[in-house]
Amino acid sequence: MFFPCLENLKKARFPIQSVKLFDWWLGTRRQNTLSSLNPLQFSLDCEIDVQHTLKLFSHAVFDPEIALLRRKYTVFCPRCTHKVFKSNDIIENNELHCDNCGTVIKPHLIQDFTELTFELLKVAQPLESNYPNLHPLGGAQGNAQSLRISDMNRYINNDDDIRRLYDCL
Repeated sequence: MFFPCLENLKKARFPIQSVKLFDWWLGTRRQNTLSSLNPLQFSLDCEIDVQHTLKLFSHAVFDPEIALLRRKYTVFCPRCTHKVFKSNDIIENNELHCDNCGTVIKPHLIQDFTELTFELLKVAQPLESNYPNLHPLGGAQGNAQSLRISDMNRYINNDDDIRRLYDCL
């Protein structure tokens, strides 16, 4: 495995196939994408249900025996799409100002323009076994949409594992 800590996902009753695919996907990302991983891209690349994907990412963030990923929130300007604010924690519910175009983002609009991504915190281990040279499953490979905080009602479905990913406002 690229990330032996992901073996702990089996304790949380994730299927072995999901754990291996998640490990493989994380271990084969390009270096320039490791600070802005998108769970919707994993879901698209590997044809995995979005809720299942978000649960995997949640455990990779919050399980202390894994601690492989960190959440990152980025607020974009609704007018010019400039990055206005970045945080790994709570986003204060205040007005934000875009330094690029001067737009004032009101607190009630912040969640609509906040993107959730993840940063890989550990380096992939050299492969000990022969991972097959697999390409991502599914035919719809391409760029996934960004995961926005305003999407939370679509994905949570009363699941606390997923809900904790969105606790930023």
